[in-house]
Amino acid sequence: RTFGMDSFFPTIKIYSPHGQNYTPRRQRVDAAYRESKQGQILHTGINEAGSVAAFQAVGSSYATHGIPMVPLYVFYSMFGFQRTADSIWAAADQLARGFLIGATAGRTTLTGEGTQHMDGHSHLFAATNPAVVAYDPAYGYEIAHIMEDGLRRMFGESPEDIIYYLTVYNEPMPQPAEPEGVDVEGILKGLYLLKEGSFEGVNPDARRAQLLASGVAVRWALEAQELLKKDFGVVADVERHQLERVATRRTGRGRAGVPQSGGSAAGCLGDPTAGRPSRPGVGGVGLHASGSGPDHQLGAGRFRVAGADGFGFGHSSGRSSLLPHRRAIARRPDAAVARQAWRSRSDLAGQGRAVVSP
Repeated sequence: RTFGMDSFFPTIKIYSPHGQNYTPRRQRVDAAYRESKQGQILHTGINEAGSVAAFQAVGSSYATHGIPMVPLYVFYSMFGFQRTADSIWAAADQLARGFLIGATAGRTTLTGEGTQHMDGHSHLFAATNPAVVAYDPAYGYEIAHIMEDGLRRMFGESPEDIIYYLTVYNEPMPQPAEPEGVDVEGILKGLYLLKEGSFEGVNPDARRAQLLASGVAVRWALEAQELLKKDFGVVADVERHQLERVATRRTGRGRAGVPQSGGSAAGCLGDPTAGRPSRPGVGGVGLHASGSGPDHQLGAGRFRVAGADGFGFGHSSGRSSLLPHRRAIARRPDAAVARQAWRSRSDLAGQGRAVVSP
């Protein structure tokens, strides 16, 4: 229930070799526990090793038994790669295919349960596995396209032996309908323009900036876009990023999860060849900043990433600590902007304060 899987109970049911031999406490509720000999949910309990073993067995059944199956392993993201990276590596080595869903992700969630639950670095672990395709989506329609692409790549005309890893959150966040003409290619490659800045109410020669965010930080980036325009007269574009994927593609490091061809994503960071001028920018994630990729390879010194490093401790003061970034962008629209923002982030990190948004 923690992961919102209640709706699965009455349909695909929980597997039990003996069927259901008890009356659920919530018998008249649609989401009551339903066990069945034909159930498809493996309720392994607090057993990470056993869960990954099941994922490995199901994910490789297409080869070992000639029966293609699609495992979806849902877990607290801190208890995935943090505890079972070796088993996930073994699954990849056995050519398993499937989806790992790191739920309640990020360093701004589950703070009440302590740092043992506050994942911000699982994407760093995931990046070491050559078979893992990792995403940090923000919206439901992004997840839909990512899952569809994963199924196509795993079981389509040219099957690939890959594992998709998605981090998802449990923080309240508006989920808009899919925009008309959404850049699906950009979603899959890791970078697309989400909301272009508006010049309405500001000078046509207003300073420009870029705000890049992933996961739960997208909401904060949209708030920062409004703040920059209202308080400083800066017009900023908000772009959805998975910068580790983009950096890997642009630097040519071959990984299963990263397309090596060019595309619309290349121009989002200010590639002059794509007809887009270079602008100072700040990226934000609710994860470890290093998980957003080698920033020096993306913005020629004009782009830096702010994340929740250390043990996390995302709290309200983290948002007010972002003002140095915004003021720097407003007042110094050149390469020094990124350096100033980066110094501000480092100072805050030294004080034990987590910067958790752009």
